[in-house]
Amino acid sequence: MLKKGKINGNLWCLLGAIFILITWGQSIAQEVQNPKADISHSLYKGSKALQFRITNDFVLDDFQGAALSAKKHISKNSAIRLGANLFFDFSTEDSDNRMFANDTTITTSDTEINAQRLMLELQYLKYMSIERRIKFFWCAGPTVRLNREIEETDYFDSRIDDSRKLKYENKSWGLGGSGVLGVEWFAARDISFHAEYMLTILYEWRKFRNDSYMGTDFNTISYEGRGIQAYASNVRFGLSLYF
Repeated sequence: MLKKGKINGNLWCLLGAIFILITWGQSIAQEVQNPKADISHSLYKGSKALQFRITNDFVLDDFQGAALSAKKHISKNSAIRLGANLFFDFSTEDSDNRMFANDTTITTSDTEINAQRLMLELQYLKYMSIERRIKFFWCAGPTVRLNREIEETDYFDSRIDDSRKLKYENKSWGLGGSGVLGVEWFAARDISFHAEYMLTILYEWRKFRNDSYMGTDFNTISYEGRGIQAYASNVRFGLSLYF
Protein backbone atom coordinates (compact mmCIF):
# COMPACT_ATOMS: atom_id res chain seq x y z
CA MET A 1 0.00 0.00 0.00
CA LEU A 2 2.85 2.34 0.79
CA LYS A 3 4.47 1.64 -2.55
CA LYS A 4 1.20 2.28 -4.43
CA GLY A 5 0.69 5.60 -2.64
CA LYS A 6 4.20 6.66 -3.50
CA ILE A 7 3.69 5.93 -7.19
CA ASN A 8 0.45 7.94 -7.24
CA GLY A 9 2.18 10.86 -5.52
CA ASN A 10 5.00 10.91 -8.08
CA LEU A 11 2.46 10.80 -10.90
CA TRP A 12 0.58 13.81 -9.53
CA CYS A 13 3.83 15.71 -9.11
CA LEU A 14 4.79 14.93 -12.70
CA LEU A 15 1.39 16.02 -14.03
CA GLY A 16 1.57 19.20 -11.99
CA ALA A 17 5.03 20.03 -13.32
CA ILE A 18 3.86 19.44 -16.92
CA PHE A 19 0.84 21.72 -16.35
CA ILE A 20 3.03 24.48 -14.93
CA LEU A 21 5.48 24.22 -17.84
CA ILE A 22 2.67 24.34 -20.43
CA THR A 23 0.98 27.32 -18.73
CA TRP A 24 4.27 29.20 -18.37
CA GLY A 25 5.17 28.48 -21.99
CA GLN A 26 1.78 29.76 -23.23
CA SER A 27 2.17 32.92 -21.13
CA ILE A 28 5.60 33.61 -22.65
CA ALA A 29 4.26 32.96 -26.16
CA GLN A 30 1.35 35.38 -25.60
CA GLU A 31 3.72 38.08 -24.37
CA VAL A 32 5.90 37.62 -27.44
CA GLN A 33 2.94 37.63 -29.83
CA ASN A 34 1.05 40.41 -28.05
CA PRO A 35 2.30 43.70 -29.50
CA LYS A 36 0.94 45.54 -26.46
CA ALA A 37 3.33 43.76 -24.12
CA ASP A 38 5.58 46.83 -24.38
CA ILE A 39 3.50 49.40 -22.48
CA SER A 40 5.76 52.35 -23.36
CA HIS A 41 4.22 52.98 -26.80
CA SER A 42 1.69 51.72 -29.38
CA LEU A 43 4.01 51.32 -32.34
CA TYR A 44 3.20 47.83 -33.53
CA LYS A 45 1.73 46.21 -36.61
CA GLY A 46 -2.01 46.88 -36.85
CA SER A 47 -2.14 49.84 -34.46
CA LYS A 48 -4.16 52.87 -35.59
CA ALA A 49 -4.24 56.51 -34.54
CA LEU A 50 -6.23 59.69 -35.04
CA GLN A 51 -4.13 62.85 -35.18
CA PHE A 52 -4.95 66.40 -34.11
CA ARG A 53 -3.05 69.67 -34.30
CA ILE A 54 -2.35 71.59 -31.09
CA THR A 55 -3.00 75.31 -31.62
CA ASN A 56 -2.62 78.28 -29.31
CA ASP A 57 -3.90 77.77 -25.77
CA PHE A 58 -3.66 73.99 -26.37
CA VAL A 59 -6.82 73.86 -28.49
CA LEU A 60 -7.13 70.75 -30.70
CA ASP A 61 -7.68 71.37 -34.41
CA ASP A 62 -7.37 69.46 -37.67
CA PHE A 63 -3.92 68.19 -38.62
CA GLN A 64 -2.11 68.60 -41.96
CA GLY A 65 -4.79 71.15 -42.87
CA ALA A 66 -7.14 68.21 -43.09
CA ALA A 67 -10.50 67.49 -41.53
CA LEU A 68 -9.31 63.90 -41.01
CA SER A 69 -5.78 62.72 -40.34
CA ALA A 70 -5.21 59.08 -39.44
CA LYS A 71 -2.48 56.49 -39.69
CA LYS A 72 -2.19 52.71 -39.54
CA HIS A 73 0.96 50.76 -38.84
CA ILE A 74 1.93 48.10 -41.38
CA SER A 75 4.87 47.14 -39.15
CA LYS A 76 6.29 48.37 -35.86
CA ASN A 77 8.62 50.77 -37.71
CA SER A 78 6.40 51.91 -40.59
CA ALA A 79 2.89 53.21 -41.19
CA ILE A 80 0.57 54.69 -43.80
CA ARG A 81 -0.84 58.15 -43.02
CA LEU A 82 -3.82 59.75 -44.74
CA GLY A 83 -4.92 63.35 -44.56
CA ALA A 84 -8.25 64.24 -46.19
CA ASN A 85 -10.31 67.41 -46.40
CA LEU A 86 -13.61 67.30 -48.27
CA PHE A 87 -16.06 70.17 -48.66
CA PHE A 88 -19.02 70.14 -51.03
CA ASP A 89 -21.67 72.84 -51.18
CA PHE A 90 -24.21 72.30 -53.93
CA SER A 91 -26.84 74.43 -52.23
CA THR A 92 -27.86 77.88 -53.38
CA GLU A 93 -27.44 80.90 -51.14
CA ASP A 94 -29.58 83.82 -52.24
CA SER A 95 -28.78 87.30 -50.98
CA ASP A 96 -30.73 90.45 -51.65
CA ASN A 97 -28.69 93.64 -51.35
CA ARG A 98 -30.51 96.90 -51.96
CA MET A 99 -29.37 100.49 -52.23
CA PHE A 100 -31.86 103.32 -51.71
CA ALA A 101 -31.95 106.99 -52.67
CA ASN A 102 -34.86 109.16 -51.50
CA ASP A 103 -36.86 106.06 -50.51
CA THR A 104 -36.40 104.66 -54.02
CA THR A 105 -34.69 101.37 -54.73
CA ILE A 106 -31.72 102.05 -56.96
CA THR A 107 -29.95 98.69 -57.29
CA THR A 108 -30.72 95.09 -56.37
CA SER A 109 -28.60 91.95 -56.55
CA ASP A 110 -29.15 88.25 -55.93
CA THR A 111 -26.15 85.94 -55.50
CA GLU A 112 -25.83 82.19 -55.86
CA ILE A 113 -22.77 80.49 -54.33
CA ASN A 114 -21.37 77.11 -55.26
CA ALA A 115 -18.11 75.76 -53.81
CA GLN A 116 -16.21 72.47 -53.58
CA ARG A 117 -12.81 71.68 -52.11
CA LEU A 118 -10.78 68.48 -51.95
CA MET A 119 -7.37 67.78 -50.43
CA LEU A 120 -5.74 64.34 -50.13
CA GLU A 121 -2.31 63.53 -48.72
CA LEU A 122 -1.14 59.90 -48.61
CA GLN A 123 2.22 59.35 -46.94
CA TYR A 124 4.48 56.43 -46.13
CA LEU A 125 5.88 56.98 -42.64
CA LYS A 126 9.10 55.40 -41.35
CA TYR A 127 10.53 55.50 -37.83
CA MET A 128 14.31 55.55 -37.65
CA SER A 129 14.20 53.90 -34.21
CA ILE A 130 11.36 53.02 -31.84
CA GLU A 131 13.56 52.01 -28.91
CA ARG A 132 14.54 55.58 -28.10
CA ARG A 133 12.36 57.74 -25.88
CA ILE A 134 12.27 60.46 -28.58
CA LYS A 135 11.37 58.71 -31.82
CA PHE A 136 12.52 60.33 -35.05
CA PHE A 137 10.54 59.70 -38.23
CA TRP A 138 10.21 60.80 -41.84
CA CYS A 139 7.39 60.39 -44.32
CA ALA A 140 6.68 61.15 -47.97
CA GLY A 141 3.92 60.65 -50.50
CA PRO A 142 1.60 62.13 -53.14
CA THR A 143 -0.64 65.18 -52.68
CA VAL A 144 -3.78 66.17 -54.60
CA ARG A 145 -5.66 69.47 -54.20
CA LEU A 146 -8.81 70.70 -55.98
CA ASN A 147 -10.68 73.95 -55.44
CA ARG A 148 -13.74 75.41 -57.15
CA GLU A 149 -15.62 78.56 -56.05
CA ILE A 150 -18.26 80.26 -58.21
CA GLU A 151 -20.52 83.17 -57.29
CA GLU A 152 -23.08 84.42 -59.81
CA THR A 153 -24.91 87.67 -59.14
CA ASP A 154 -27.96 89.07 -60.95
CA TYR A 155 -27.48 92.84 -60.69
CA PHE A 156 -30.14 95.42 -61.61
CA ASP A 157 -29.84 99.23 -61.66
CA SER A 158 -33.27 100.89 -61.89
CA ARG A 159 -31.84 104.34 -62.64
CA ILE A 160 -30.67 103.27 -66.07
CA ASP A 161 -32.87 100.18 -66.36
CA ASP A 162 -29.83 97.95 -66.78
CA SER A 163 -29.34 94.35 -65.63
CA ARG A 164 -26.08 92.43 -65.55
CA LYS A 165 -24.93 88.97 -64.59
CA LEU A 166 -21.73 89.27 -62.57
CA LYS A 167 -19.47 86.33 -61.95
CA TYR A 168 -16.73 85.55 -59.45
CA GLU A 169 -14.80 82.40 -60.32
CA ASN A 170 -11.80 80.85 -58.59
CA LYS A 171 -10.70 77.40 -59.82
CA SER A 172 -7.47 75.55 -59.17
CA TRP A 173 -5.95 72.10 -58.98
CA GLY A 174 -2.56 70.88 -57.86
CA LEU A 175 -0.69 67.59 -58.09
CA GLY A 176 2.62 66.80 -56.43
CA GLY A 177 4.11 65.40 -53.27
CA SER A 178 5.11 66.20 -49.70
CA GLY A 179 7.93 65.26 -47.35
CA VAL A 180 8.01 65.42 -43.55
CA LEU A 181 10.66 65.25 -40.82
CA GLY A 182 9.47 64.92 -37.24
CA VAL A 183 9.81 63.54 -33.73
CA GLU A 184 7.28 61.77 -31.50
CA TRP A 185 7.16 61.29 -27.73
CA PHE A 186 4.73 59.03 -25.86
CA ALA A 187 3.24 60.44 -22.68
CA ALA A 188 1.37 57.15 -22.26
CA ARG A 189 1.10 53.98 -24.29
CA ASP A 190 -1.87 55.28 -26.31
CA ILE A 191 -1.14 59.02 -26.26
CA SER A 192 1.75 60.76 -27.99
CA PHE A 193 2.87 64.29 -28.83
CA HIS A 194 4.75 65.06 -32.01
CA ALA A 195 6.38 67.97 -33.81
CA GLU A 196 7.10 68.01 -37.52
CA TYR A 197 8.13 70.15 -40.46
CA MET A 198 6.62 69.60 -43.92
CA LEU A 199 7.61 70.67 -47.43
CA THR A 200 5.07 70.35 -50.28
CA ILE A 201 5.84 70.75 -54.00
CA LEU A 202 2.92 71.00 -56.42
CA TYR A 203 2.30 71.61 -60.07
CA GLU A 204 -0.65 74.03 -59.96
CA TRP A 205 -3.15 75.40 -62.45
CA ARG A 206 -5.36 78.34 -61.53
CA LYS A 207 -8.10 80.35 -63.21
CA PHE A 208 -9.55 83.52 -61.71
CA ARG A 209 -12.28 85.94 -62.75
CA ASN A 210 -14.02 88.77 -60.93
CA ASP A 211 -16.71 91.04 -62.43
CA SER A 212 -17.62 94.38 -60.90
CA TYR A 213 -20.20 97.02 -61.80
CA MET A 214 -19.98 100.57 -60.50
CA GLY A 215 -22.38 103.11 -61.91
CA THR A 216 -22.20 102.57 -65.65
CA ASP A 217 -18.72 101.03 -65.55
CA PHE A 218 -18.46 97.27 -65.98
CA ASN A 219 -15.04 95.78 -65.24
CA THR A 220 -13.65 92.25 -65.41
CA ILE A 221 -10.40 91.07 -63.87
CA SER A 222 -9.29 87.63 -65.02
CA TYR A 223 -6.16 85.57 -65.41
CA GLU A 224 -5.09 81.99 -65.92
CA GLY A 225 -1.75 80.57 -64.87
CA ARG A 226 0.19 77.43 -64.11
CA GLY A 227 3.52 76.57 -62.57
CA ILE A 228 5.39 74.72 -59.87
CA GLN A 229 4.86 75.92 -56.32
CA ALA A 230 6.68 74.98 -53.11
CA TYR A 231 5.08 75.37 -49.67
CA ALA A 232 7.09 75.07 -46.45
CA SER A 233 5.10 74.80 -43.25
CA ASN A 234 6.01 76.14 -39.86
CA VAL A 235 6.81 73.57 -37.18
CA ARG A 236 3.51 71.90 -36.30
CA PHE A 237 2.68 70.35 -32.95
CA GLY A 238 0.22 67.48 -32.78
CA LEU A 239 -1.48 64.90 -30.59
CA SER A 240 -2.05 61.27 -31.60
CA LEU A 241 -4.60 58.98 -29.96
CA TYR A 242 -3.87 55.29 -30.59
CA PHE A 243 -6.38 52.46 -30.52
